[in-house]
Amino acid sequence: MTIDLRYGRVPFERPSGCVLVIEDDVAVIRVVERSLRAAGFETVAAFEGHEGVALARNKQPDLVLCDIGMPGMDGHTVLQQLRQDERTRDIPFIFLTGSVGYEDMRLGMRLGADDYLTKPFMPKDLVEAVQARIARHWQVTEGMQVKLSSMMDRVDFAGARRTRKISTLPDRQDLETAVATELVSRDALALPRVVAVVRTLDVERDYMRLDHVALEALQQHIEERLTESTRHSSVPCRVCRLVGFGRFGLVFHFDVGLSAATTALNSLLETLRAAYWLQGSEVFVQFSAGLATGRLGVTDHEVANSVSEDLTRLLVRAETAARPNAGELRQHAGVYREGMHTEQVESLRLDTDLHHAVQRKQLHLVYQPQVELASDVVIGFEALVRWEHPEFGMVSPTHFIPLAEQNGTILRIGEWVLREACRQFAEWHGRGFPAGRVAVNVSAVQMQGADVPALVRAALAESNLDPSRLQLEVTESAVLHDMERAKAVLREVRYMGVSVAIDDFGTGHSSLAYLQQLKFDELKVDRSFVQGMEFHADRIAIVELILNLAEKLGFVVTAEGIENVATRDLLTSRRCQVGQGYHFARPMPVAAVAGVMQSRRPGAYLKAADLAAAPRLQLAQLPQMPPPDAAGGAMPSMDAG
Repeated sequence: MTIDLRYGRVPFERPSGCVLVIEDDVAVIRVVERSLRAAGFETVAAFEGHEGVALARNKQPDLVLCDIGMPGMDGHTVLQQLRQDERTRDIPFIFLTGSVGYEDMRLGMRLGADDYLTKPFMPKDLVEAVQARIARHWQVTEGMQVKLSSMMDRVDFAGARRTRKISTLPDRQDLETAVATELVSRDALALPRVVAVVRTLDVERDYMRLDHVALEALQQHIEERLTESTRHSSVPCRVCRLVGFGRFGLVFHFDVGLSAATTALNSLLETLRAAYWLQGSEVFVQFSAGLATGRLGVTDHEVANSVSEDLTRLLVRAETAARPNAGELRQHAGVYREGMHTEQVESLRLDTDLHHAVQRKQLHLVYQPQVELASDVVIGFEALVRWEHPEFGMVSPTHFIPLAEQNGTILRIGEWVLREACRQFAEWHGRGFPAGRVAVNVSAVQMQGADVPALVRAALAESNLDPSRLQLEVTESAVLHDMERAKAVLREVRYMGVSVAIDDFGTGHSSLAYLQQLKFDELKVDRSFVQGMEFHADRIAIVELILNLAEKLGFVVTAEGIENVATRDLLTSRRCQVGQGYHFARPMPVAAVAGVMQSRRPGAYLKAADLAAAPRLQLAQLPQMPPPDAAGGAMPSMDAG
């Protein structure tokens, strides 16, 4: 980076550079390095304190990330040595810690730590903190150069000097000073306070694509709206900027309780989520928020230091409460509770371990039958992935699938599911089993980031499965994100002879426009419309509308979530072709599926009634599989009566 003294400024660039990671946990180092390198940073790692100090002196990194609790030289000693050395004194320093103890935090603040990141942290939080701290360091350097230039040259070169608009909000240090002064003047040291954090979501994905001028303007607009809203609020509070784009801390007045603060914060979120005008266009920004309660400045040492330490602890807790779970779009502020940090530590562990789940053979498939309603014949199975973690046991798909989509591992997992399902069904058909077709889900992330036709082609070639025995299920959101790409993908897949179904139909952006543009074979009605529909006239009306639409357009319809005879009969009477749900069977392990297919009468179709025996079958009791030439019977057509 070059410094232009003539104009007294440092050219602004997106923060990048070299980050030194000092951490004794290899898994954490891998997560940090992967996240930072994806954001354009160079990284260098040290596994213990002495090595880290030596690397800092030799490498002169732009920032240091350091764990506190390390064997040998701990993080506090590392920071102390770096701050005492002129070569490393000014390098930004962020602590990584799994447990922010009160004494640890107090000592770190005294030694000169710039920030804390608590484990678990999401990769985007890490990148935001590093980018913001380096950018802040550059801004300080820029300010020093401006002052130096002003002293050396008072001449304004025809407007060449341009100053960046200064933030209207104080930083955290200013807030600490103001709160400490208020506490002393009001003799309010022993009173509990409510502290909050407001932060933007998906900064990297949505906002970092803006150029630096637009990003700075957006930050300024957010700060102005935040300042104006809190100034006119009936619930008084102080506001400050925190490290990172769109991150703010709030300290409510000492007579404001948690309930009033929560109401005020939810109202503030609604205000902040309204549209911003940026470079002539509307921009919508998503925010989350969290609150924590505690006492400020109640220790027996200097009030200013006490406020700094207590406020840092409460802000960390509030930010923990502000973080939504994977796949969650939180509309209201969260409140910190004991154990929340432990849950997020486990979430980080799952995030890390998910990268190794395929390689470590922790995934397996279960299969849920799909039944032709008119004939009661099983025409196929949907393949569903399950994750058995060695420490946490079975992890719910509702938890790890959104996490996999967020961290990108869904690409590897989706490929494994496709290959394994094709392999398994090719084996069953080779043994003469009436397995029918297998339906495999394709996520929106796969549609956007993977070569789906190439994956399908490879899976079919490896397994030698007949393409007509494979169906891909894609959601509405997956195809609507990039319509032209989706059209090309589906066209190529169907050309191979593979059928395509639109999954969760009716829950997204259903419209006749995309039904006409996209070529697919089947609609799957979401379970939310099917479950208990016999008790809800509105659900019956929606399902009838979908069935009539599908019939006119020539699509087969599969209804998910059938849980009883009444729902099945209602759908059958309305000419719904295929059903799936607990009424027929829960998702079944491979051994149970094989046992059911083997136990049917020779040459007969597999019936829904045959599935009732599945829960009683044990692996050791399964009969021996038949030879490949055993008769299995042909599958009926979809419209067989």
